[in-house]
Amino acid sequence: MKHMYKKYLLSLSLLCLIISKTLLGINTGTKEINGDITTKDSITLNYNLDSIVHIPYGVVSKINAANDISVIYPNNTLLFDNVSNGYELINGKVPGLIGNTNIRGLGGALVVIDGIPRELSSVNIQEIEQITILKDVNSSLLYGTRADKGVILIKTKRGKPNEKRISGFFEAGINDPISYPTYLGSADYMELFNEARVNNGLNPLYSEDVIGSTRAGTDRVRFPDMNYYGSEFLKEFKPTSRFISEFSGGNRDAQYYLNLGWYHTGTLMNKGRDESYNKINLRSNIDFKIIDKIRAYVDVVGVFDFDNRVNGNFFSDASTIRPNAYAPLIDSSLVADKALLSSGTFVEGKYLVGGTSIYRNNPYGYLNLGGYNNNYGIVVQFNNGYKIDMSSITEGLSLNLNVSFDFYNRFTASQTNTYAVFQPSWNDDNQMSLTKIGEDFFSGSQEIRNSYLNRKFSFSGLLDYQKVFRNDHALSLSLLAYYDTFNETSGFYTSKHAHLGNRFNYVYKNKYIVDFSSAISYSNKLAPENRLGFSPSVGLAWVISEEDFFNKTFINFLKLRLSGGIMNTDVTITDYYRYEDIFEQQWGYSWYDSGRSNQSTVVSNAGNPNLFYEKRKEYNVGFESLLFNKEVFLEFSAFHELRSDRVTSSNNRYPNYLGGINPLINYAENKFSGIELGVTWRKNFTDFSYELGTSMTIYQTEITKRDEYWPEEYLYRVGNPINANWGLEAIGLFEDESDIQNHAIQEFGEVQPGDIKYKDQNKDGVVNDNDIVMLENASSTFIGGASLLLNYKNFSLYVHSTFRDGSYRMANSAYYWVYGDRKYSEIVKNRWTEQTSKTATYPRLSSEYNSNNFRNSSYWIYDNSLISIDRIQLNYNFPKQLFSKFFIQNMQVYARASNVMAFAKNKDKIQLNVGSEPQYKFYALGLKVNF
Repeated sequence: MKHMYKKYLLSLSLLCLIISKTLLGINTGTKEINGDITTKDSITLNYNLDSIVHIPYGVVSKINAANDISVIYPNNTLLFDNVSNGYELINGKVPGLIGNTNIRGLGGALVVIDGIPRELSSVNIQEIEQITILKDVNSSLLYGTRADKGVILIKTKRGKPNEKRISGFFEAGINDPISYPTYLGSADYMELFNEARVNNGLNPLYSEDVIGSTRAGTDRVRFPDMNYYGSEFLKEFKPTSRFISEFSGGNRDAQYYLNLGWYHTGTLMNKGRDESYNKINLRSNIDFKIIDKIRAYVDVVGVFDFDNRVNGNFFSDASTIRPNAYAPLIDSSLVADKALLSSGTFVEGKYLVGGTSIYRNNPYGYLNLGGYNNNYGIVVQFNNGYKIDMSSITEGLSLNLNVSFDFYNRFTASQTNTYAVFQPSWNDDNQMSLTKIGEDFFSGSQEIRNSYLNRKFSFSGLLDYQKVFRNDHALSLSLLAYYDTFNETSGFYTSKHAHLGNRFNYVYKNKYIVDFSSAISYSNKLAPENRLGFSPSVGLAWVISEEDFFNKTFINFLKLRLSGGIMNTDVTITDYYRYEDIFEQQWGYSWYDSGRSNQSTVVSNAGNPNLFYEKRKEYNVGFESLLFNKEVFLEFSAFHELRSDRVTSSNNRYPNYLGGINPLINYAENKFSGIELGVTWRKNFTDFSYELGTSMTIYQTEITKRDEYWPEEYLYRVGNPINANWGLEAIGLFEDESDIQNHAIQEFGEVQPGDIKYKDQNKDGVVNDNDIVMLENASSTFIGGASLLLNYKNFSLYVHSTFRDGSYRMANSAYYWVYGDRKYSEIVKNRWTEQTSKTATYPRLSSEYNSNNFRNSSYWIYDNSLISIDRIQLNYNFPKQLFSKFFIQNMQVYARASNVMAFAKNKDKIQLNVGSEPQYKFYALGLKVNF
């Protein structure tokens, strides 16, 4: 309930926007373009009602679509928003899409590229002609069992007859780190570590003299104080550049499209080997006529990744190596033992690499001496298809065949060198001596390892019939057969997918639309008698604005739609033969009788021959509308989904004395429901235009059925969100011994004043795992985006933002859970002490593991809500006549920024990466030329 006010306020604002348009009725000289609000630079989805939308194994006009689908044309967006990949492009643009691949909270959607399930990373954004988001069962059913979480359908570009096009694009920019972790310096660390030891009844480890000398900073070899996040190791930014060229054209008999792309990013590291990442994309799509009745196409794709790295993980080490752990570098001028110097390898010409017997891994060492890890990835894709015109049998009949081969290879070429580290020590006369640990070894050879290979084959055949009768009756009928296989390194089985499908679409007078789809799936993960599954769905739509009785004064177009269906899926069954009892030999025994032994035979899998598909059952209602002289587009959907017969282990149905190997069963259920809203408002003047768009989703999930047994009612997962944070409810910190004695016993180790106090939920006088409750939802329940485009003559300004609300995270990484010899972050400054007992925001320090404090609880929960200005881009389009002599049709320059600004209560936590590269702001300049 605490988030509903925000949602209500935002929805009310949108409603007021629409009402104000009605009441004011301001005439500003709106320019209608092709009878629609959509122009080539629409900032959100494409709402041209006559546009052709790609759907599974076919196309449909937008006005005749009975399904819940959304369409984006990247070429339109790239006129003012030069995103670097498809994930960025769709984030915050599509109602119902959470992030970039999660449709309606179901998880990662299936990505289909030119009819084949593939990775979105295998295409660059300039290759894509259209992106269709298939949200409901009816629209995605023809892709079989893997489409259970929705589909992101990608259609790449193709050449057009007698339209020769050449274009080039170049961008260069910098990645500016947003934030780094902040850790205590050596002196502060030693003081607080002493305090932690005293809290545990131990003596301080560091003397005041050592702490004082460290703070003075006069001898960094004897009293090290290392900051790994400073300019010594890190640059202020890392560079990025990309170049893409496109060539297309052809004649009536053959057409071609060629795309060549290169992406490069450098490194933040200021030391050692220059790390870099390079990616090359190559696509060739060729269409040609074989004979008058047969056309064919051949598509070839190559993607090559080159990731050059050192033999070490700097950001992981920077977040774990304590600042006083060892002297990272030792100046050779301080070393009297010349024989020892002669056996060492120097960094930067004069430094020996420091370390200890425990710390053999020194960033200076592996950055300069440790060798390299070069990771290579190769993707090769091949499509070959034929379209056979069978109108000689009956008009409108055709046969489409496609065969594809995909290959992926990944390996690491590495050179592993070792290096010695030197540990200094001092005698009573303060004379330093060094102990050499390890040896310097330059291998001089390259090793190939981590090799991985997979290959995929797929085939599809589509018998398609399209016919319009008497101008009023449009009939479309498709029959599909699909089959693919997948093999990978070390895989024991060939993964196979096969299904038959059909689609029936009927449109009467462009007003009444019926769309029926079904699929018969085959799964070799199930018992032979259960391998076939039938999935039906239907979509209905009524273009009510085409009725004679409809008044189009304010509402120029209105389509109502309804869809529902049941989809079978076996995706969550991750192994084969789970329907059979499987036995294997495990532990055994031997005896002294000619070396004889015996082994036991145990059940490793309890089979369930009745195991069947999981089901996605759903219904959707919604509408699409153009308002106020087609200036405003309004889209709304409401959905309800039940994921039933989910495959789960029957842990609570059989007693443990039967062996604890329980069969999989179809039992669990999850519910998803919500509403989606999309609004676009566009206005055109003589030299100026603007467009404002927003999309939002409000949804909730609920566990409705589980095989579970708990001793307390509040422990049951049923009735709670699917992704929830579970833990103890913290009610502060213990103030003193009296507070501890008057509270329930906490069974997580001995507690002291300053430890976290938890609520005894069942009031049995003991706090343990039976007092765990659902704390907060881990998934956002309100998600969306908003965009603004301003055009003035040859200039345009674009701003895109996203927002989320309702999700919470657990701050449980080593940066927040500090104990033992972990590195101390700045978080511990607000620790509990007797002097700060009233103001402390962090528990008492402990030099040992504290099982009471460092467990999931409401103490560590933080609000993950965020409003982000994702992108801002300023464009200038040069007048066409300026470069007409150079055969240049269009030229544009732009400046853009990404990840510009964030507004959040816990922005510092949300934007902080620990143990990995930081999050970045990105600034770039770009040039685009069309010939």
